[in-house]
Amino acid sequence: KNLNWIWNFLQTNPGIFQTNFVKYLKLYIFLIILLGGGAGSWFWNTSHAVPQESRLSAEVAIKKTSGKNKDRYMLIDVRESWENQAVRIPGSKHIPLQEIADNIKNIDKKQKLILYCTVGVRSDKAYRVFRKLGFEEVYVLNGGIDAWMEERGPLETPSIPQWIEGKGCES
Repeated sequence: KNLNWIWNFLQTNPGIFQTNFVKYLKLYIFLIILLGGGAGSWFWNTSHAVPQESRLSAEVAIKKTSGKNKDRYMLIDVRESWENQAVRIPGSKHIPLQEIADNIKNIDKKQKLILYCTVGVRSDKAYRVFRKLGFEEVYVLNGGIDAWMEERGPLETPSIPQWIEGKGCES
């Protein structure tokens, strides 16, 4: 009997109540996620961020990996294999993000590393992995290979057939 008024209200005003109810339910779930935990705790936790001093602009990274400095820094591509086959920075070592732990023994922990991916998301994750594994001088190419291309850094395109590049086009 106490719930009859709710039932009557729902039957006479279904659209208004349901619309507001759904709207507020979505807001409530969003606030729980944002403030309470899950994705929200990740969002507010800044310990996941790469420190600004560990970020290199493409211009700086190009200078650090060319000329006299060429052997002082190791460029590591953390993208997937198919991305690396499409385009890569010459001389970079390819270690996909998921395979870092398996390939870590092949890298000297005192080596200066510059990590890159496409735009910087995966290299940020890789940065945290390398730092947790004891690497001290780890840098992230800010903006990834996209930024490198904008600065006109050298590139290799191993999967582009030679006829596209104009070498050996026979007809």
